[in-house]
Amino acid sequence: MPTCLIALGSNLGHRKSALQGAVASLSAHEAVQVVGKSSWHQTAPVGGPADQAEFVNGVVRLETDLPPSALLALLQQIETAHGRERHERWAARSLDLDLLLYDEQVIETPDLIVPHPRMSFRRFVLEPAAEVAADMRHPQIGWTIGQLLHHLDTAANYLALTSPPGVGKTRLARRLHQHFGGKLIQDRPLWQQDDPDGSLSPSRQIEFFHRRVAIFEPPEFDKGSKSFVVSDFWLGESLVSSEDWPSIEEKPDVEASESIVELWRDAQGRAARPKLILVLDAPPETPPETPPETPPETPLKMQLETGNVWRRSLKRLLCQGQHGPVLWLDATDANLVWTEATAAVVAMQ
Repeated sequence: MPTCLIALGSNLGHRKSALQGAVASLSAHEAVQVVGKSSWHQTAPVGGPADQAEFVNGVVRLETDLPPSALLALLQQIETAHGRERHERWAARSLDLDLLLYDEQVIETPDLIVPHPRMSFRRFVLEPAAEVAADMRHPQIGWTIGQLLHHLDTAANYLALTSPPGVGKTRLARRLHQHFGGKLIQDRPLWQQDDPDGSLSPSRQIEFFHRRVAIFEPPEFDKGSKSFVVSDFWLGESLVSSEDWPSIEEKPDVEASESIVELWRDAQGRAARPKLILVLDAPPETPPETPPETPPETPLKMQLETGNVWRRSLKRLLCQGQHGPVLWLDATDANLVWTEATAAVVAMQ
């Protein structure tokens, strides 16, 4: 039978009673066998309206013959039976049940996304999950629950932003820096760097990558610092650039691609790895807003072409796993992006 992971939470009414009742309801179903239950964890609310009560959270591991859609329906039925009402996102709730993992399946439908898109960096999920499912693997990231929690405990307190051209990641990085303090790291991509001939020669690409790696090595980048760090680029962008990124007139060659892949592997043991990679994206048909950091001479057509190539390449790269937690956000909704980004930072603490 498929093995599944369910997150439970409550911050209204008799919280532990609601959670225990939900576990009992799952156990009573003929097609469900609960094989593990974490202890209850009391945590501060993340996101949503202010002045909410603390949550009690936990995780259960179960085996079931139910398909994903039927299991989701069962979870929603149990929520409703315990008085769950949906009026505002992330508002206080009597019972919240989330399907985190369904074996190692990747599911994307209008009603269900599995793995849960925020489970990989939320401490209030990973800590109880590691008690009962440290061995279960995130199928997109390639890490186990235990590895994800270890990463959260040991990685630098660092958020890396990446996006196609013109989406506005630098503005978001600056705003996050103003909100949380700490350190802000900014750098323009190679094809926007000042250079007399605009060359993307192998030697220039490799020199650019070496310079970026040095930013995230001690003492320039203190992995032990408790202060928040945000960068408006991700070091792994160089892997995207080395294979697919078109410049205004040319495309990087295979020699540079192979060299940068080898340099990337070497840098993994030296450069600080972000606790979370936040990807700002926009639908391909949506023209990007030209932010202040985009050179005015860059044609809109080139921005769109570059963005589409970048999007395909980055998705392919991140689907290979081993890069750590990733959160994709639709950049067309600035308010939602801000809410998600700030909540993600808080949830990692």
